[in-house]
Amino acid sequence: MKAIRAQYSGSNQREFGTCEPATKAETDRTASSIMFHVKQSDSYNRDIDGLRELAAAIGVEISLTMAAELITHVELLLEANTRVNLTSIRDRDAAIRLHALDSVAVLPYVQEAKPGPVADLGSGGGFPGIPIALCSHRSVALVESIAKKAKYLSDAVESLDLTDRVTVSPLRAEEEAIERPQYYSVVVARALSSLPSLVELASPLLKTGGVLIAMKGKAEDIELQAGAAAAAKVGMKQVSLDRYTLPPEGEARSVVVYVKSGRPAIRLPRNIGLAQKKPLA
Repeated sequence: MKAIRAQYSGSNQREFGTCEPATKAETDRTASSIMFHVKQSDSYNRDIDGLRELAAAIGVEISLTMAAELITHVELLLEANTRVNLTSIRDRDAAIRLHALDSVAVLPYVQEAKPGPVADLGSGGGFPGIPIALCSHRSVALVESIAKKAKYLSDAVESLDLTDRVTVSPLRAEEEAIERPQYYSVVVARALSSLPSLVELASPLLKTGGVLIAMKGKAEDIELQAGAAAAAKVGMKQVSLDRYTLPPEGEARSVVVYVKSGRPAIRLPRNIGLAQKKPLA
């Protein structure tokens, strides 16, 4: 994909590029060949077309193959959700919009970041980490400390044939930072925690020049201010804010991007849980 950073200037307008084209091997895979353990429904093709149309409405183009793989991911999630509590969203159409489309919306931010691996903190059902791997072809670590969710993620990665570029790390973010300090070019976090907590958790994971992409609902000014104050203490700074809505229902979304620009003023990571219990701002 030609990288075009989302611009924010007090309006809802965004300029996004298109997803990087799939490799020939990926293009050759048909929808039926990636269905593995999920029974294909009559609405499968409709959902593929619908997801592509919704993605185009927010300025992101995805290929037919990518859309098929994203729908398959949703179906894997919903099927596994009957056994393990992965998501409160059980309706198929809602899951496609609120998981797959929501994840696709951040692809332009990932594409603009420096080359290198991505960490998806608190990955849960694999959103946005798996869509990022499917569409950007970056290496992705799904960081998920809850054992049942980590097991589902491992199964999903195998079913989607992503073992060559997606790993599952069954650790807390603080533990991942000890295992792989300053390793990632991108950290993504979707509806995970407050901005002050996220910048603290992301900083020791990121290379200098790496970015945190924080996906929120409606980011309030007071949280943004606290995030900026905490960021200053951990060697990070906010570089962009984008507010938009998901079609067609209009759910509010905010994406806040921080860059690691210097050294933290404190030793990181702190002990597990302190970023949430005793945030820096």
